[in-house]
Amino acid sequence: MADDGVVDEDDRPATVGDLVGDLLSLAEPDLLLQAIQASANGSTGSIGVSLTVGGHLISGLLVGGRTYFERLADELESADRSDVMVAVLREQALTYPAGDSEPDDEDSQDPTYVHLVDAWILGRPATKIGFWRGRLSHVSGWSLGVFEPPNQS
Repeated sequence: MADDGVVDEDDRPATVGDLVGDLLSLAEPDLLLQAIQASANGSTGSIGVSLTVGGHLISGLLVGGRTYFERLADELESADRSDVMVAVLREQALTYPAGDSEPDDEDSQDPTYVHLVDAWILGRPATKIGFWRGRLSHVSGWSLGVFEPPNQS
């Protein structure tokens, strides 16, 4: 603390937000899940996965980034949504390799996001969210396979 009674930024106690931010920045993605997403980014296929993120169970089909953004753009376009948003999504899709393409080692980098379609947040009640994109480093657990939501009638 300075003599003038002002607390220096380096001397102030850390807040909970500071601590959580520090912990999240240290989080590393599961390397196997990251490899599965990298593989999906170079293909047109999908694989069922269930992810634990922030205490929530999210289940759906993991797809490549290009497929994710193209399908999301198609969905918005069919609903007569903003042409600008559709154009942005289509442009974003082009930043991912075309399906079934050979990876280019010079340009390839480990994915930092996971992309799901036909996704659900499972809970009471289960909620269909359709499209879901999240940071791989925030996934605390995962399994192969899609959990079907229970009958909610």
